[in-house]
Amino acid sequence: MTSLFALFGHGVMLMALILMLLQVRRWKQYWPLAYLISAVVIILPLQNWLVIEFSWGYFSDLSMATVYVCLCYVATGMRLERIKMDQSLKVTILILAAILFPSAMGATNYDMFSLGFPSEAGFNYLLIVITVIGLLAWYKQAKHLSIYIGMVLISYGLGLYESHNLWLYIIDPIVVIIFAISYLIALVKLLYSMLKNRLLIHV
Repeated sequence: MTSLFALFGHGVMLMALILMLLQVRRWKQYWPLAYLISAVVIILPLQNWLVIEFSWGYFSDLSMATVYVCLCYVATGMRLERIKMDQSLKVTILILAAILFPSAMGATNYDMFSLGFPSEAGFNYLLIVITVIGLLAWYKQAKHLSIYIGMVLISYGLGLYESHNLWLYIIDPIVVIIFAISYLIALVKLLYSMLKNRLLIHV
């Protein structure tokens, strides 16, 4: 079961990536063809491995954040309008990354990654914090954040991955890169808009 869910996650990520490269929203009524092409590419053989298996072997298990973001894109790829992710989800992921990644790379005396194992003394506190974030997100109607936290807790409770570390269900570098790029693009657009307005004023 663990391998099946891991492959499902990579299938969703690969399909989202291929659909983005194909610009599926431009296909209009022909969008099913883009999905068919994506599905075929995912199961193509690559050096005695399928593309989906190669992705799993290279990137390992994906966090629920990456799976959820890619699943949203795949599910809405045939629609003309985009679904905007809650800023709360993006900010939460980036804050967690700022706390976890430097610590995991030895920047601090305590390795936060080890806190994700049930054997650690502070594991229950981490679980409580994640649960509280989910409840607050639900109360504040931050839909994407609350669904994501729900996915984390349910998938961890079911043991869908072989690893028992909660952090692997919460976050991975892929979703951090996705959200960081989205903010970078937004910043570039803002700066371009400001520059354009200034030029128009002086014309």
